[in-house]
Amino acid sequence: MNLSNIIKNKKTEAIQENIITIQLTKLRNKYITSIEGISYLSSDTDFLKNTSVLLKKQLCCGASIKNNNIELQGDHIEAVKKYLINEHKIDIKTIIIKGK
Repeated sequence: MNLSNIIKNKKTEAIQENIITIQLTKLRNKYITSIEGISYLSSDTDFLKNTSVLLKKQLCCGASIKNNNIELQGDHIEAVKKYLINEHKIDIKTIIIKGK
């Protein structure tokens, strides 16, 4: 493996660590919107809690934190995407949407 391949692999790994995935799943005839990878935005321990409370209030839905992921009750993919882009200045290229 030459040096340029090693550098490309390191860049790819760094980019993949900063990807946020928004996933829609159906559970017992209800939709769940999961936000994965958001914890890298802040090292603050209350960041996930504060973000979930804020989204819960904005979207009028239930929210919980499981395994460093935020789960929202209902289909809120577009609203979460807009929130991340506007409030946290996330590049749209680093957001992956699954399940829709």
